[in-house]
Amino acid sequence: MKQSTLEPVAACHAALDGGRTLDPVLCDAAIDRILDSRYFAKAQLLSSFLRFVWQRSLAQDAPRVTEQEIGVKVFRRQPGYDPGEDNIVRNYARQLRRRIEEYYTHEGQKETLRLEMPRGGYVPVFVEAPVHPPGISRPEGIHATLVAPLSPEPGPAPSSPSREQDSPVRSGSLAAWRLWLWGLTAIVLVAASGWAVTHFHPRFAGLPPLDNDSAGAIWREVFRHGQNTYMVPADTGFVMIQEMSRRTFSLAEYETWPGVEQFDHIYTSYLKAQQYTSVLDLRIISQIERRPEAEPARFIVCSARNLKVENLNEGNAVLLGSIFSNPWVAVVEPQLNFRFVYDLSSNRSWIRNLHPQNGEQTLYSADWNSYSHGTFAVLALVPNLNKTGHILLIQGLDGAGTEAATEMLFSVNGLRPIVAAARRSDGSLRGFEVLLQATSLESHATDSRIIAYRILE
Repeated sequence: MKQSTLEPVAACHAALDGGRTLDPVLCDAAIDRILDSRYFAKAQLLSSFLRFVWQRSLAQDAPRVTEQEIGVKVFRRQPGYDPGEDNIVRNYARQLRRRIEEYYTHEGQKETLRLEMPRGGYVPVFVEAPVHPPGISRPEGIHATLVAPLSPEPGPAPSSPSREQDSPVRSGSLAAWRLWLWGLTAIVLVAASGWAVTHFHPRFAGLPPLDNDSAGAIWREVFRHGQNTYMVPADTGFVMIQEMSRRTFSLAEYETWPGVEQFDHIYTSYLKAQQYTSVLDLRIISQIERRPEAEPARFIVCSARNLKVENLNEGNAVLLGSIFSNPWVAVVEPQLNFRFVYDLSSNRSWIRNLHPQNGEQTLYSADWNSYSHGTFAVLALVPNLNKTGHILLIQGLDGAGTEAATEMLFSVNGLRPIVAAARRSDGSLRGFEVLLQATSLESHATDSRIIAYRILE
């Protein structure tokens, strides 16, 4: 089992420092803070996974909690299923460990106790966080998946041999010195990794430096002072009508529905008169509304049915969903290289790369026949129709793709190299497109990465 660099405190039921135990109430409160964070608030299965293994860790037989038990209790697999053929628990465990690390890197960086789930098992333990000397801040994490090569989901990390341990440290000053040294080493390694990512990767070589929050640079373009910004969620009724009709409808047809008498099936007529959207889109809009750049008086949530082309002339907009669920994407589609295509006769969809560059594919499609599959998404920032503002597109081939695009957009440094490449000398941004790949595990996105991008002149 891989050794933690921190001294294990263990679960609340275990003894610590000659009989002292952790207060279960404090432990449960720490777990609740993790589950309430942005890294878990939308991830129901990951939250259930963490809650289950934590509660199991309090039992006497905790060290014997098995992958199969988790598969049955959390992921509703049949008793006796073969984990060798169905690796859902291992896939989610990797994602769980990563999100816990991200939580402690950002929201939970002031926690005095940290939760870990050591590799090779599924029993979480608490560890004492290192004390950082005055003047040395906790380093920010580097999102290595940003430039990771396109590759299959990696297997569980192999256990590494433990180093020979010295005799227990009894001197508080010596322990503090070691923690300080570890912290300084971490800062140097993180800084070196970030510098190497942005200087040596061929796709991002030679880009200018950027401020700490690349997401903020994008939102400042979307929420320009004095301009309205329209939040336009996907129209799920529009999706249902197309699937029932076995054909796609154009924006022009969509706009005529309220005012033209049509002889439709009763269900189609009903859907044309209603305004439906997804809970995922509402969550995304709620996240956007909390951005500090958003002006409450200029923040307008507008259904796709009520949006007018005039709104996209002078104002800014955020369009959620691809052209199959939000037909207003058609207004800016001529500016895009990565375009969504839907073939309802074969129940297939894909993203077409109009002008492939070296190493890129012409088509990117998802295989929906498996609970674990690759999916794709596109983030794009383009000028509005009068070039006085911007339209932000958040598009996915499925819900997991949209989730992946949203997480990348809200990460502090996820789009850092793209924003640096799009930045003008005056600090404003040119338009850009980003093609993302992610793994969908039962409609939840994991391992998002950028695989192609374009800067729009």
